[in-house]
Amino acid sequence: MRFFAMSLALVLCAQFLKAQDSVVSEIFPMKDGSVYYERVIDIDSGSKDELYAKVKTWALDNFRSQKDALQSDDRELGLLAYRSFFINSFEWPIILGRRIVGDWQYWSTMKIYLKDNKAKIVIDNVKVNGDNYLPNTSIENYLSASEEELRRNMSGKGYRQKFREKAIENFRIANQKFAATIASLTEALKSKSKSEFDF
Repeated sequence: MRFFAMSLALVLCAQFLKAQDSVVSEIFPMKDGSVYYERVIDIDSGSKDELYAKVKTWALDNFRSQKDALQSDDRELGLLAYRSFFINSFEWPIILGRRIVGDWQYWSTMKIYLKDNKAKIVIDNVKVNGDNYLPNTSIENYLSASEEELRRNMSGKGYRQKFREKAIENFRIANQKFAATIASLTEALKSKSKSEFDF
């Protein structure tokens, strides 16, 4: 009987974790079980050096400090990589009549591979820091980790469900922001105007 109960518990746990994974994979593009954005861009006429200069100009406009965000800069190889974050406001479910609003930071690495007339943008290594709650947790594991943490804090099932719904909505907004970042860089790479570095 004990073996049956343990087996049932393992099956239910596996189904719960699979449901967590399917929610995340419905929101974010995935590769090998991790959040992974990739876009390959064909550019009519643009040398690797011109595209490099356009990315650098775009980064100056889109990062508070390009120097702090820059992780790799290899002009010869045609690789630029940035580690940065953006903030989404998060309203926790109301508890004891109190409304708490905080900030979730979404960290990611953006790699831009360049060659003549072509670029590839990759965003991966996505982590979320939710108000110092489960800091630096991958999005793929965030829902299951938060469920465990809330259960440990003896939060009721209704509260856990409300938290999950709000977290999923926050993920949807984050997905839109990642897509907008890629679209913005794509537009900059395809623009016909010269970079500020070309003079």
